Amino acid sequence: MEQSWGIALKLHWLVRRHYTRVCEELGLHPAQAHALEHLVPGKPRPMGELAKAWDCERSNVTAIADRLQARGLVTRGSDPTDRRIRTLTLTEEGTALRARLLRRLNEPPPELAAQVRQIINGPSAKSLPRARDPHHENEPRPRR
Repeated sequence: MEQSWGIALKLHWLVRRHYTRVCEELGLHPAQAHALEHLVPGKPRPMGELAKAWDCERSNVTAIADRLQARGLVTRGSDPTDRRIRTLTLTEEGTALRARLLRRLNEPPPELAAQVRQIINGPSAKSLPRARDPHHENEPRPRR
């Protein structure tokens, strides 16, 4: 178990470094990038729902939304069925930046890919459980 945890930590730090670099390239704070990842183009998302998904206070979502709105990446609105519920919707600019963000995040630099392969193919990699992406839990998993 300790080896598996060590592998998971190494992978975490490699991915985090990549995530931070991509955010810097796009002029985003990592929290703003995280917000863009959770917003779906053309679909308003309740801010309270975002707070639950991120396991944070609503005031944190408000602060991130303020910065995204100031950059023209999101608009605020109200839920048509309950005007007390505030929503965020990606603008065209936000949708374009989100697409660039996701594309860049899914293109690991060669040195990162090599390090990940080395860690995954290491001696204790077989003891790792298969990871699940919470953003895509309802999608079918590829067969091995």
